[in-house]
Amino acid sequence: EEFRARVAAYPSARVPRSNRFARTAADRGPAPRPRPSPSRQARGVPRESPKGNKASAMGDEDPVMPVGDNVTFENTYMQKPEEFGEGYKFMRGPVQKILTDTIKERLEGTQYDPLKSAQIAKELADTVKERVKNLGYERYKLVVQVTVGEKTGQALRLASRCLWDTATDNFASDFYENSSVFCVGMVFGLYYE
Repeated sequence: EEFRARVAAYPSARVPRSNRFARTAADRGPAPRPRPSPSRQARGVPRESPKGNKASAMGDEDPVMPVGDNVTFENTYMQKPEEFGEGYKFMRGPVQKILTDTIKERLEGTQYDPLKSAQIAKELADTVKERVKNLGYERYKLVVQVTVGEKTGQALRLASRCLWDTATDNFASDFYENSSVFCVGMVFGLYYE
């Protein structure tokens, strides 16, 4: 009798061995959320452009370009610049001049401030990058690195290593110092293949 009372107290003991872990709908809790339906394009429903024009996913009208900078270009299979000269091959001279002029213009007569040095370095890098972009290096990735520090009589050595194609890729660098500040700027031009 005592054994039967214990068995009655535990519902899992009354379930046959093969269904011991089976649960009822009440035990499972709320029903799972339904899956989202396929996208509008997958169902063939036209999408709207930001201007309100409708474009069909079936191709009967001009396709709408996606909004933003996510534009994908077809591969051109160009392994090197088509021509040599300004605007085609990354030339060190004009970039070096931009780098020298920009750094000198910004830091001439400046005293070192540890709170502002990071912001100055970022502004210099952005300005140099924009000016170098105006030279027309369309198929080049531009990497600009600027280091600004306090000049207190210490020695400093900056080095960089890159894996690149010496026929198309190049760099320019410049060093500036005054009584309290030093600055090293580097611009790398890497050709997009």
